Amino acid sequence: MMIGGGLYLRDIGDPFGTGLLGLGILAIPGSVLVTLSVINAFNFIDGIDDLGASMALIALTAGGLATEVGASAVSVAVMVCGATLGFLLFNFPGFRNRHLRTFMGDAGSTLLGFVVVWFALSISQGADRSLSPGAALWFALMPLSEFFSCIVRRVARGKMPLRAGREHFHYVLMRAGLSGRQVLAVLVAFSVLYATVGLIGASLRVADWALFAPWITLLGLQSFIIRGLAVRLRHRRWRAAKVVVELPASVAAAHSYERQLNAGREAA
Repeated sequence: MMIGGGLYLRDIGDPFGTGLLGLGILAIPGSVLVTLSVINAFNFIDGIDDLGASMALIALTAGGLATEVGASAVSVAVMVCGATLGFLLFNFPGFRNRHLRTFMGDAGSTLLGFVVVWFALSISQGADRSLSPGAALWFALMPLSEFFSCIVRRVARGKMPLRAGREHFHYVLMRAGLSGRQVLAVLVAFSVLYATVGLIGASLRVADWALFAPWITLLGLQSFIIRGLAVRLRHRRWRAAKVVVELPASVAAAHSYERQLNAGREAA
């Protein structure tokens, strides 16, 4: 991407309101770091059917909508979106093709992550950029927030950051009682919401610092949002289970009272 295509992360826009912030000699290591982070983020989030592919589809679609139609990068994004849609039909089959299944391993998820970061750099760098880096960040907020959340939690526990674990958002929600399809719906809804924010920011030409501040805040808080949602779901299940458990006892008490009342009438 960098050597053959000359595509670098040359600047990160104006995230602090102080003017365009170029990377200079840090362009190459910064590009490598960002690329590897996005690639691994899509690999991390691809833990249930359709999730990783859906996140890539949302990111590429949002980026394509924010870019001029004639751009060459859009053509590649459209082709990848078409291939991803074809994959989704058989990774999450319906009634007619339920017996036909296909799965995406690490090679698929990392490829999608690379395509997303390549496309994001193509449309957010250079003098003829289609949107600012601050807006492009919103298109991949969900995968990046999970990636950094897992890394921070594993390092805090003294574990290897890239070692497999069950701190992922989808595991947290599934432990709270949601099914795979419900988890997919929740995380896709979050991703669509954030991509919409990025699209609105790009269309209204919102300043980078105004987009970056809430983005970095959500990047750190997304894990707490997901875990807070999981806690509410567990409490809801607990209350429902408590009602089911207590209902027979209340019915038994009512029958006992009725028997005592009938006995009293017979005695009278």
